[in-house]
Amino acid sequence: MKIDLSGRVALITGSTAGIGEATAQALADAWAHVVINGRDAGHVQDVARRHGGQGITADVGTAAGAATVIGQLPDADILVNNIGITITNGQGATILMTGPSITMNEGALVVT
Repeated sequence: MKIDLSGRVALITGSTAGIGEATAQALADAWAHVVINGRDAGHVQDVARRHGGQGITADVGTAAGAATVIGQLPDADILVNNIGITITNGQGATILMTGPSITMNEGALVVT
């Protein structure tokens, strides 16, 4: 099956390597404009160049990082949440939250 995502903007968090980068490549192959995200500016720009997209360097596991992404990309059609966040509750319990989770505007695609 060939999916045409022409004109759609896809933000892929944690996309400088592994599953995130492979997802970015698949979306770019489907003609989406991909937005690469990661914490290392060099890696972000390198991967963005390879896949013909743009890069946003920010740690989306923090409020400041999330604000950076929203400031640079206020709207996206597709969101692939491919990050892992570790949270400690102060009592020694640790929760690991991981992706991927995919959302697409207009209710067309939601994968969690």
